[in-house]
This record gives sequence, structure tokens and C-alpha cells, in this order.
Amino acid sequence: MNRKSLGIIGAGPGGLATARVFLANAKNYDISLFTDDMDIGGVWYYPDDDKADRVMYDILETNIPKNLMQFSGFPFESDTFKYPTRQDVWRYLKRYYIEFIDRQAQVHFHTEVVKLTKNGEHWEMETVNRLTGHAESHFFDNVVVATGHFKTPFIPEDVPGLQEWFSNNAAMHSKNYQNCLFAEGKNVIVVGSGSSGQDIANQISSVANTVYNSVRTENDNALYDEDSIIQTIPAIQEVNWECRRVTLINGQCLNDIDFLIYATGYVFDFKFLEDNLLSQLFNTTLDIHTGKKLFNLWNHLFPLCDCTIAFSLLLQMVVPFPLAELQACLMVKVFNKEITIPKLDKSEMEAINKYESDQNLPTGTDIEYYKKLQIILDSAANIRDEFVPVKWTAALKQARLSSGQEKRQRNKQLGRVARRLRLQHEPYHLEYP
Repeated sequence: MNRKSLGIIGAGPGGLATARVFLANAKNYDISLFTDDMDIGGVWYYPDDDKADRVMYDILETNIPKNLMQFSGFPFESDTFKYPTRQDVWRYLKRYYIEFIDRQAQVHFHTEVVKLTKNGEHWEMETVNRLTGHAESHFFDNVVVATGHFKTPFIPEDVPGLQEWFSNNAAMHSKNYQNCLFAEGKNVIVVGSGSSGQDIANQISSVANTVYNSVRTENDNALYDEDSIIQTIPAIQEVNWECRRVTLINGQCLNDIDFLIYATGYVFDFKFLEDNLLSQLFNTTLDIHTGKKLFNLWNHLFPLCDCTIAFSLLLQMVVPFPLAELQACLMVKVFNKEITIPKLDKSEMEAINKYESDQNLPTGTDIEYYKKLQIILDSAANIRDEFVPVKWTAALKQARLSSGQEKRQRNKQLGRVARRLRLQHEPYHLEYP
């Protein structure tokens, strides 16, 4: 069988899972993996001496229980808490890397991909070593982009006066949050009711004077216990830095506000792809207004116009580790032409872009996506495949369906921990059995 080459951009969960699966099921490939960081792990790599501009923060545990989160056939250590800490997850990823990838693939650390272009039948990847400045070009038959979606923060532009708060260092995105100490004695608004917004609100409530959580729906009003010091409020209409005043969409005004934290998610950022290629692949240029959706994709993996490149873990509200492996299994089949992406007419393309362009899956629907991919994969099953992805059994499906409610209860428990620490005049921290 002719040798082929694969370039993987990113060494987080998506990149590592892709490397593992190709090493097992596509032995005709020479694999190169690129990360601009000094170690593997992606967002989960959070060294004590280099915390700036990283998505992670000091005290963090997962939103998904370990029995669901784990890779295929590779459990967490038995003494790991139900919701692993960030340290647990990084050590887990490091074990995975050593077990399945190290010394089997060519890994380029400190190496930033600055440009990716298609030249004929091959992809040209231009890189720069961040330590030496050495520039180099690499050529691949196939490319997998596994850079995640936690790079470029999304900050609403329709809130009058907000930029002034950022300019005066009185506002930040949750990406820049590290711990609660800055909030001691302050009046703080956390914008966003996702996992990061709730977690950060809980943490700063241990030391802040007042904490508000700005939410968009009435359902979010039940995020905290009734006796929580965190007050849920509607969305923000406008903000005034000079008066330290925040006006809500219901007309209510909050005065003496010291700090705003925007836990409002991220936009996709593929800065190594030029606009003309972005437009060709996704039918969008991914600016700050449009970067939350991608179009023209087959099952959120392959651009319909070019199946020699694939994108790992574009979806949110999923179980990422086993999904990355499942997606990589399909990449093997498509790149080796064992599965053919169908040609779509204009109406079929419009249907995909209307119903499948949103990468935020509605709660509870991710299992249907896994099953859909598994059915496609099963259609090209091969006894030579050494690696087999997680199969979503009835028990796993039930565990996934109940995981959201379990995590909501866990968040309330963490809120009670914060209230206890507040009474003890201690900043937020966690202790595990």
C-alpha cells in the first residue's frame, strides 16, 4: 500500500485521539502532529509558570463524569473523583499520549502553523518554531484541524459603553479568569449561565461583596439555591463606566458595580486559513459576527467541497474525548476512500446549511449524532481495524441523559462550599475525599 502523510494541527484531546486512531487503523500513514505549546494537552495544559492567556483557571473540575468522559478502553485512575480536576485530566491525557502516540508519530512542539494552503493534490503547511524563529514548509496528503474552539473570546458588541469598562481593566472575558482573589470585597456581574459562568460566579461569591449572574432565560433563575448570595438578573442593556452603573433590559439599574466578567463563549478561529479558503470550505469568513457557525460540512467533519481535510470536535455540548476517537475513525475511512462523501445538489446543500450549521447541539441530542456516525462507520467495517470506538449502549445513553441534572446538583453543592468558605473568610478552594 502506498505511503500517505497526515498533518494534525493541535495536540489537545482532538489531535491526540486522531493520532491514536490513525496509528492503529491507518498504518499506511506517516503522522506529524503540531502544537505551538511546550507540551500536549491543549486547553488542559496549564503550567504554574505560564498561566496568562490560557482558557483554564486554577480550580476547575469537569462538567462530565469520568465514566462518560474517558477514551475507548482507557479509564481514568480508579481514585479519581467523579468529576476530574483539570490536573487529573492533564495527567490522563499525558498517559494517553505516552501509551498510544509517543515515539510513533512525529510531534512538533513550540511550532505554530501560520498558513495552510492547498497546492494541487497536497496541503502545504507553513510553520514557525516559537523558540528559534525557524520557518519551515511541510506537505501532506491529508490534514486534520484539531485546534478546538477556545481560542478567540466572543464578547457582545451591542452593549453600549462596554468597551470603556475593558479599557479601564474593569471587565474581562472568562478566558482571562484565574482565581477569585481579585474580586474580594467587590460588586461583580458575571454574564453568561453556561458552565464557566456558573463556576466563576460560585468561586467569586466566596470573597466578593455582591455577585450577580446575568442570564437570558427564566429557566436559568433556578441555577442556585434560594439562599445563595448569587443573584440572577436579566440580560444587560447598557453599561456606564463613569457612574459604575449597569442597566438591565427590564429597566432595572445596578449601581456601584466594580467588575464585569463575560463568560460568553468563543468564536471559531482558523487564522492559518486565508479568507478565500475559509469562504470556499465553510461559506463564511469567520469574522467576529459570524464565527459561531460553520457551513457546508458533512456531519460536522468534512467540507463538502474537499474531503482531504477534516475538522475534529467542532461541536459543543458533546462528550468530547470518545467523540474525537469516533470522528477519527470516519476520517480514516474517508481519507482512504472506503467511505465516499455524497455529492449534494443545491437543495440538499441548503438543507444542511439550514439545519446542521449550528455547532451547539441542543441538550440531549448529541447521542443521536454519535449513533449516526456509528452507523456510517459500521457500513465500512473492516476486521483489520485494531481500534474500536466507544459504543453508546443503553446504559451509557442513560448516564449521558442524566449527566446534565447531576452536574446542576453538583454546581449547587459547589455553591454551598463557597458559602461555607465565605463565612470562614477563606477564598474558594476544594477538598476531595
